[in-house]
Amino acid sequence: MTFYKNGIALFCSFILIACGGGGSDGVTQGLAPIVDVVDDSNPDINLPDSNQAQTTPEQNLAFYSAKIAKPVVDNLCISCHVTDGLASATRLVFQPTLASRGNQSTTDVSNKLVFQNFISSVENGDFILIEKASGKKNHGGGTVLEPNTQLLNEFSTFINLVKKECVTNCAEDSSNSGTQTESESESETDNQTENEANNGNQTETGSGEGNTETDLDASDFFSLNISQQIIISNCVNCHTASGNAKDSQLIFQPNYVENNPQLNFSALSEYISRTNDNAQNVLDKVRGLNDHGGGVRLTSNSVDFLNLTDFLNLLGKDVESNSQSKTLFSGASYLSNQETFKRAAFLLTASYPKQAQLDKVANMSDSELKQEIVSLMQGEGFHQFLIRSSNDKLLTDKWLSEWRELVNNLDNYYPEYTNKLQEIAEKYKDETYEDADRLKRNEENNYRKPVSYGLARAPLELIAYVVENDKPYSEILTADYTMVTKESNSVLKTDADFSSTDKTWLPGKDAGLVRHAENRTYQYNRDLAIMIYNGGGIETAYPHAGILNSLAFLRRYPSTATNRNRARSRWTYMHFLGLDIEKSAARTTDPEALSDNNNPTLNNSNCTVCHQTLDPLAGAFQNYGDEGFYRDSIGGLDSLPNSYKRIYDEDIGRWIANELYQDGDTWYSDMLVPGFENDIAPTSETSLSWVATQITQDERFASATVKFWWPAIFAAEVAQAPSVETDQNYQSQKVLFEAQSDFISEQAENFINSNMNLKSLLADLIVSDWFRLSTLDRENANPNAAEALTQVGTERLLTPEELAAKTKSLTGFEWGISQYRDVNYLMDDYLIYYGGMDSDAVTERAREVNSVMANVAATHAIEASCPIVISEFNQVAEARKLFTYVEPDVVPGAEFSTEFEINKTSTEDMQLVEFDMNLTQGSKTLSALFVNDYSDDTSDRNVFLNYIEIIGPQNTVVVSDYAWSLTQYSEPDIELNSCTSKRYNSAQSANHDIAMYCNNSGFEFNWDASVAGVYKFKFIAYAEQSGEELAKLRLAIQDDLFGESTTGTLAIKTNIQALHKILLDEHLTLDSPELEATYQLFVETWQDKLNRVKSGDERNHIVEAGTRCANLPQWALGYDNSGTLTAWRTVISYLMMDYKYTHH
Repeated sequence: MTFYKNGIALFCSFILIACGGGGSDGVTQGLAPIVDVVDDSNPDINLPDSNQAQTTPEQNLAFYSAKIAKPVVDNLCISCHVTDGLASATRLVFQPTLASRGNQSTTDVSNKLVFQNFISSVENGDFILIEKASGKKNHGGGTVLEPNTQLLNEFSTFINLVKKECVTNCAEDSSNSGTQTESESESETDNQTENEANNGNQTETGSGEGNTETDLDASDFFSLNISQQIIISNCVNCHTASGNAKDSQLIFQPNYVENNPQLNFSALSEYISRTNDNAQNVLDKVRGLNDHGGGVRLTSNSVDFLNLTDFLNLLGKDVESNSQSKTLFSGASYLSNQETFKRAAFLLTASYPKQAQLDKVANMSDSELKQEIVSLMQGEGFHQFLIRSSNDKLLTDKWLSEWRELVNNLDNYYPEYTNKLQEIAEKYKDETYEDADRLKRNEENNYRKPVSYGLARAPLELIAYVVENDKPYSEILTADYTMVTKESNSVLKTDADFSSTDKTWLPGKDAGLVRHAENRTYQYNRDLAIMIYNGGGIETAYPHAGILNSLAFLRRYPSTATNRNRARSRWTYMHFLGLDIEKSAARTTDPEALSDNNNPTLNNSNCTVCHQTLDPLAGAFQNYGDEGFYRDSIGGLDSLPNSYKRIYDEDIGRWIANELYQDGDTWYSDMLVPGFENDIAPTSETSLSWVATQITQDERFASATVKFWWPAIFAAEVAQAPSVETDQNYQSQKVLFEAQSDFISEQAENFINSNMNLKSLLADLIVSDWFRLSTLDRENANPNAAEALTQVGTERLLTPEELAAKTKSLTGFEWGISQYRDVNYLMDDYLIYYGGMDSDAVTERAREVNSVMANVAATHAIEASCPIVISEFNQVAEARKLFTYVEPDVVPGAEFSTEFEINKTSTEDMQLVEFDMNLTQGSKTLSALFVNDYSDDTSDRNVFLNYIEIIGPQNTVVVSDYAWSLTQYSEPDIELNSCTSKRYNSAQSANHDIAMYCNNSGFEFNWDASVAGVYKFKFIAYAEQSGEELAKLRLAIQDDLFGESTTGTLAIKTNIQALHKILLDEHLTLDSPELEATYQLFVETWQDKLNRVKSGDERNHIVEAGTRCANLPQWALGYDNSGTLTAWRTVISYLMMDYKYTHH
């Protein structure tokens, strides 16, 4: 089976002669050994071995499809050797299989022919291919097929097979095209790549392809490939005399400095020459390793990184540029289309697809599958996915807590809100009756809470609005509007019109803010104990900047007189640029270095290392006060605190003007001016909307978006660069970090090319190897990669919200929802206990189960099982989700079970019940139970059985006698239940009848079916009636050994099989050990229940002592007469506590 590989944009597995990567040293001896390879995964393919004298082209193609197409060409070559790729001008240009999953035979034929033509047209082409791939010839991509590995052996085998095929089949092609020597091929390619360099596409050295045999010296190479592309574009932001890295050993000159290329070449060359390790340190730093404060600047699959490697080689430095991340997924297998789509559907919509949808995607290509996944992204389930995932990062749902309202102090800035509270206060001010205060508080709460909710959810709803309407994702920051509900709109006075829509949220522009013109614009009224609006304020057209100046975001990251918006700056960098400023540079703990009190954030290099990045963006928030309100100072001109404008002079004992503050200032003069990176905000009024645009145009915004949504898809944060090389898992963490960095870079580029469509990005993440990884063949995997991948793949703990959604989707049950409450326990009472978060005290989700969470999961399963079972069996079989193969009267070993209504009421006119049954041979139990006892003040419902007859095959009499007379026999053995006794039959003038007075009263007796065949049964009975129903008698025949072939056993096992598939996504056979274990649990619980029924404790509906189902109102819908409801409840509990149920 082949699997699509859409992981890291790896540099080609082998850059062949045509890429200019080889030298002119001729053919090197010592090829990897040719081995026989057998494909055990697909027995239908008759693969050849290399020792056959001659193989057919069909056999060679089969070998290519099974062993080479995906692991070598698709995984390692196609990113370069493809049209428009880095190696598009070479003789090795392959067809991608992206659009042909499930039917790639055409692509395989084409790509095999590429190898065939190369071997036939290039002298020693077979040797060259293998030498390049194994790293024995100079290769910019390094060694990508490790020596003595199965993958290299299989590649060598394939090349050998194709060479043999070419002896006869390629002769015509060779004669037409002519065979090139290795050096001729290289010469041709050098000319191609030089022309490309002149066109601005690649350099004369093959754009990082490792050709160090060139006429360029290191200085020229630096000017052409390193100066602007790397130093100016990536390094001078920090590595300058005034930058964050000014105290480092590498200081460069920016573009405006004359002769900066030569100066920067000298600086870099001199640094590299100091020690043998510095060259490698440079190469590691740019990949985000070795605690690089600037993070990842170049990914290992980029042209710039390979050019930097070549430059270091030109300086005579032997550096290790090969990343094991390129073979991260070697030996991996992946989820099928159907499995991927099913996982995606639940993740994105909290529901599972129908079988028809799964059938539709089964054989789709990856591009088709991606579009099908995009089509899932709609409806309420997807909306909640966006809200929940966004909040996991932004944490603005903190304001949904009962005791944290976002409307606090709103009455100081929004007159509509102030006036409404005044109206309520006026309504109750003269009321003296006892409940007046309570009614007033209730009315205030009923007004405040919806307004607070509208303000609190606005930033998350903005994200959802942008994504669901396929707008560029950048609009989450650049939107000149906010999102409002009817209630919040009444305060913000936006242009949103709810009169003709049933939508809960609409976009609108805030026009409700009125700033303080002077002290008495808003004033506290002592009599009413509220603020009142006096008029005369400054009406404001709010300068929206998407999320950034929503009240929920600003208050979630509040400021103080000393913090000065730095928290807002820090989290803006983190969320939208992927930069953790606190980790961007090493910070000293030396008390002496930190003792400086001369404005250290501006002057102390130990502080400015972070603050020169942090503070300009903090200044962009200059118009928003500590509580997030726009220009909230008296006069409405700025948000600077009075503690800055005026200082207390102890010498004269009074407050005086602060000389740092001048009238008209909107920002602190002792801080860096508002701006972003090296640019200054053009005006104070629009500084935040301006910076929002700058952020979305920054190249880091796209990669930060991938990181922002990574946990939503993969249930884990992006890997961090390891820092301590002596750590045991350093190498595996390094592999994981580099692989993810490469992948994120690739996805960021795709995201930009999609016009920043988030749906497209999410779908790309889902169809990737990172999401679809299923299993790993560790024998054929890189050990470090294998260890790294333990953190990747399909298993993830469900969040409380997802577990609640899963139970609802699969069973229809919502834990805790009733006529008395409308919130699921997992979303409220048990949210934190089950690893959730409240966005306040708890801000991270638990990703692994602890003991408390295990107890919550068990409680959820036990309490859910009873109503699930009752609800299911109170529907017709066709409408059920879980129990479509059984009824409540189907028991283990059951061969027959049915209920009869007894309508006769007199011993003179009794009812005859007759039926025939085809039975297996063996010991049987016949049971008769009265199942619907009822009584009132005037009557009592009871059943009386008078006569029993069983006639076997060939008219053999098994039993034929009066019912009570049978109790006197030694055989068959009859056992009476409680509430069962003899009764005098007045018509027969004898004690012939068995009387059944209570629910589940009756009897059972054992008898032997000596031969298999048709048995005839006859019962005579009558009843005393009461209530609306007729009395009911249940008659059942059961095999005492619970025979595997009996109707009841087969039905129960079939339904258990279905439950394993529905609840755990397991596909078990009826004879599998796991299914048998669940069946035995059913049998044991059922038998225990029957024992308790016989003892009169029929309402104890689960094995565990003290746990009862009778206190749940759902149980009133029926009694567990046969014991199966309890057994099924136990099975449901057991499966819902399984790892595969709580994980996905």
